[in-house]
Amino acid sequence: MKKILIGIGIFLIILIMILLNIFQGERAKEVEIEIVKKGEIIETVKMDGRIKAYKQVEIGSDVMGKIEKILVKEREKVKKGDLLCIINPETYKARLFEIKSRISAELSRFNMIKNEYERAKELFSKNLISKSEFEKTEAEYLSLKESLKSDSFVLKEAEENLRKCYIRSPIDGEILRIDKEEGEMAIVGLNVPGNVIMVVADKGKLIVEGEVDEGEVVKIKKGDSVSIKVDALGKREFKGIVENVGGLSISSSTSQEFSLFPVKILLLENDTLLAPGMSASCEIITNKKKDVLTLPYSVIGKEKDRYFVFIKKRGRAEKRFVSIGIQGKESVEIIEGIEEGDSIIKGPQKILNLLKEGERVKEKK
Repeated sequence: MKKILIGIGIFLIILIMILLNIFQGERAKEVEIEIVKKGEIIETVKMDGRIKAYKQVEIGSDVMGKIEKILVKEREKVKKGDLLCIINPETYKARLFEIKSRISAELSRFNMIKNEYERAKELFSKNLISKSEFEKTEAEYLSLKESLKSDSFVLKEAEENLRKCYIRSPIDGEILRIDKEEGEMAIVGLNVPGNVIMVVADKGKLIVEGEVDEGEVVKIKKGDSVSIKVDALGKREFKGIVENVGGLSISSSTSQEFSLFPVKILLLENDTLLAPGMSASCEIITNKKKDVLTLPYSVIGKEKDRYFVFIKKRGRAEKRFVSIGIQGKESVEIIEGIEEGDSIIKGPQKILNLLKEGERVKEKK
């Protein structure tokens, strides 16, 4: 009898547990609801960069030599053509003198040979000298003529090299920085470390230069509006527009997952506090739509390659697959799958993460 009672007790406990599980399974989950409505959505691309002058020139030397004199100081205003610095010109002066002396001697010799050639030409025409004698004189004349022609190019090069010892400003602007000192060697060559002597900039217009990865750069076009924050100036915002989108990747390594493309943004307003070299954060407005259905990112799930949301319908959760459009900071455009006025289940997140199709739900008060 005791064993029968124990068995009945165990059976009742199991039955109660099953009934409780069934009851709890059917109990509606309390969820938070958001009603679908139309609004505005703005798609942006973020870019970090540095402020530069619209015209900013790195001044280097086209000739090798020691810097003899630096004639300007940092922050000094300069005009186009102003002398900035001098590379020691003595070697180039000596070379120019040497070439001029050689040409002078060649010219004297050429004038003499030219007269001989003219006489030989006349005598040969009257058969008074042999062909071989004439050709010898002609060959010497032509050789010396070519030598003078060649040396004239060498002379121009020597004059140009001497001129390059006196480095002048290519633009009106301000000396941003000076990287060399008098007595240091000027290094020749593009993209050679240490070849910059100083930087001159026209600060009348400023730009922000940065890089955007390949997945985002396709959204950006010239003329897009930009909101710019400069780290050194706190929360203050400046307006700008996209000036240029580079068509050639500047990625320096094949190991990079994404290629990067240069983007230039023109600041539409200037300020005395803004200076080249400052870091800036930019939000480029690539698209804007009004009167469209939008939902926050948090309510949208993903199943394989399809997006979905849960709506509350007749007291149960119903899964709806949706197509999305442009994406804003906090919300996304919904192109199809739901309608204005639908009740979207938006939380609590722990319930939303485990919610299944057909489960009973009720709105949390």
